[in-house]
Amino acid sequence: MIAANIGIILGGFLWARIGRGSVERVMVLASLLACAAGLMAMAIELGFVPPTLFCYALVFVAIALGAQGVKNGRTPYLLGQAKEQERPYCIAVANVTTGVVAVAVGALLGALAGLKGVAWPIGVLIALNIAAAVYRLRLPKDADAATAR
Repeated sequence: MIAANIGIILGGFLWARIGRGSVERVMVLASLLACAAGLMAMAIELGFVPPTLFCYALVFVAIALGAQGVKNGRTPYLLGQAKEQERPYCIAVANVTTGVVAVAVGALLGALAGLKGVAWPIGVLIALNIAAAVYRLRLPKDADAATAR
């Protein structure tokens, strides 16, 4: 819990600085940071890194930073893309959809972890974060947001 809170505090400073330049950069870097956290977790699981408290703390800090970056990048992106009267609905739908998908995917990955071990769900999460970063790069750029309306 302490490591995740440290990640959230650090993320407040980090993503605010990076976000001034580009919301796209925040979302891509946050996804890649979450991917790096998954790689660290996989290294611990497979025995390449000793399972110490410090190593686990690094994983939780990186996950918290990544999750906060994606959330902090998603809202400004949607605000820039949506028409003014549609903005509250876009944010609400994005928040609800994210929550429902997170619970469903979490349940599936939890079942997979129970059946096959922890490495499989970690690998799936690494792949999902890579896919999210690539997908974000294919969306309209921040500069295009003003002309999209």
